[in-house]
Amino acid sequence: MAMNPTSIRGSAKRRALAFVAATLAFTTLAAALGMMLADRHPWRIDLSVAGGQRLAPRTVQLLQSLGGDVRLVVATDFSLVDRDAKERLVDVLDEFGRSSGRVTSSVIDTGSQVGAEAYRTLVGGLIDADSESVEKTRAIVASTRGRAGAAAAWLASTLGPGLQRLEAAEATGGESARAARDYFNQAAAAVRLAARDLEQAGAKADESLAFRLADRPLPRSDAAAESLAKGLAPVVSMLEAVARELKVFGVKASPERSDEVRRLAAEVQARRDDVAVLVDAMRRIDRPDVLRVVDSIGGGAAALVIGRAGEGLVALDVDALLPSEAWLEASGADAADQSRRVEELWVTAIGALQSRSRPIVVFVHGEPREFLREAPVLTQAMQRLESRGMDVVEWACVANPTPPSLASFDGAASRPVAWIVMSPDSTAESGARAGSPGVTGVQRAERVGKAVEGLVAAGEAVCVALNPSIVATYGDVDPIAAALATLGIAADTGKPLMRSQVAGASRTIVTDMVVQTGASGHPLAEAIRGLPTTLPWSISLRPLPGTADATVTPLLTLPVDAGLWGESQWLGLWQTPRDRRQAMADLPKLDPGRDLAEPPAGGSWIVVAASERRLDSGRTQRAVVVGSNSWLIDQVAGRAGTVDGRRVSLSPGNMELFENVVWHLCGRDELIARSAAAGQVAMVQPIAEGTLARMRLAIVIGLPALLLLAGALRRAWRG
Repeated sequence: MAMNPTSIRGSAKRRALAFVAATLAFTTLAAALGMMLADRHPWRIDLSVAGGQRLAPRTVQLLQSLGGDVRLVVATDFSLVDRDAKERLVDVLDEFGRSSGRVTSSVIDTGSQVGAEAYRTLVGGLIDADSESVEKTRAIVASTRGRAGAAAAWLASTLGPGLQRLEAAEATGGESARAARDYFNQAAAAVRLAARDLEQAGAKADESLAFRLADRPLPRSDAAAESLAKGLAPVVSMLEAVARELKVFGVKASPERSDEVRRLAAEVQARRDDVAVLVDAMRRIDRPDVLRVVDSIGGGAAALVIGRAGEGLVALDVDALLPSEAWLEASGADAADQSRRVEELWVTAIGALQSRSRPIVVFVHGEPREFLREAPVLTQAMQRLESRGMDVVEWACVANPTPPSLASFDGAASRPVAWIVMSPDSTAESGARAGSPGVTGVQRAERVGKAVEGLVAAGEAVCVALNPSIVATYGDVDPIAAALATLGIAADTGKPLMRSQVAGASRTIVTDMVVQTGASGHPLAEAIRGLPTTLPWSISLRPLPGTADATVTPLLTLPVDAGLWGESQWLGLWQTPRDRRQAMADLPKLDPGRDLAEPPAGGSWIVVAASERRLDSGRTQRAVVVGSNSWLIDQVAGRAGTVDGRRVSLSPGNMELFENVVWHLCGRDELIARSAAAGQVAMVQPIAEGTLARMRLAIVIGLPALLLLAGALRRAWRG
């Protein structure tokens, strides 16, 4: 029977079409299943050396611990933005979304009409969402504005004329009367100037309270409070001086006038106290979240992290997220560097937003006055804390032995507090170097020691940074080191660690110890494993026996080295500038009779240790002792250099350790991890001693044995 060619061709065509259709159907199904699996399991493998294509461990932990939804918004004119920078930003936002279902992101191009309208709607919504808090703060500042105006009126109408009357009353008399007239004349002039300045500050505050944004009233109560605080603060010191002089004058004045002077002095003192309360209230006033970002959103471009209603708002620097092409070329940053930079900025903002129980960090030091906001000493450390949403407080315990009150901070009752203690220079003399006449370095150390003792006794979470102590050198007890005994830690502050190095005929002494810790079971050590950490003038620590309620864990250690020891005669080197030490005729060297030739606890030199102490209340007190007082200063922690053409931190472990110590002290163990900022350069991890010994044996013995075995097998095979 003959086959019809047309029928054969039709059958073949149908089979081909069926095959193509089945192939397309199964391919589509496979693609759909693949996308579903990718959405549910966003797993990526990064084999790059620097790990620039994956999120940092802390980022992942933070995103997975979010208690509510978070929205990330970037609004700017993207026609003016470098294309590569935009790609890096979008990539990081996509990674955030893959890591947590609670994170959503949106990019608004304000260069378009639709984007501009969307941005205006966004700003209006932010103002409406925070309107209750804005109005509450405005009312407080407006009330203070009224009281400041009343104080200015009192200065001009009461105190000034009163001082002038006293001046006129001293028209006759000897040298003392002339001196009194001069003082009252100058004081009256100062009062008039203070009243004028206070009125100007009030007028400036009125302008801030009348501020509008996006056609909506948005009182800048924060700026108004700052203006009032600046205007009121000089009045406090002036009134205090006037009250003091009036009290002295009242004792010397004639009986018929002494009562009038005393009444005026009492009134001045009462006014001084009232004004001081106003200054403190304006400096500590709560700042609504929308006012924290008003400067950003008012400029037409913003990067925001928006939480649920009542959870707050955080702004980022748009230029930092989207740097120009010129900046990228000048910095030498590659794609991985920029991705980490963007990641760190977002994580910082999210971390500041996610919890209302953000830590309060108190820096305790032995200087006679508060200075951290003025001097560039701990700038980077403070900025890192504040960028995480933490409040930073300073306690100059030498000037004020009473710890600062934290009750005025928002939600202070439920917020954890970490105390960071910086030891003073015990070798400083009284006078200019000590910062205040009559207060020596030893006396400052005693007062800091009392502060540490009180904090430890109260069960507070503390981190104590140690300096070499001249008191311990003399054989006495270092008061700061003694306060650590309750925590189960002893410190040889009289014998700082030094390392002798010989290059050719030249011998140098190294006082900056660079630690690159290996594996350890403690989360703090794991977080900085492999990161160089610089500890200048390191102090050796050791666990104290007989403290059963305290558990001490070494965090950073230095291996035993023939050129490393604890020097007792360190004062000369301490007082010699670094650039002149090489010219010293008698550099320190190991004296086994009086120096520390070996670690006092055996094993290795412990330079950073953690302690956990069980309190009678059942609570656990946490503490960290760092055997270096300079480990946080900008000149050490912020030291940078050029590596592979890029500007990177030379001591990335310092800031990583510091931030993780704060989280540890505050009980936020879920946030103890390495941040994206630590991944600028791929680090070669240190090899543990046991692993290194096995590798050496394998090379020295294993390879020859393997060759002999291979030869024997070949000989046996061939007969």
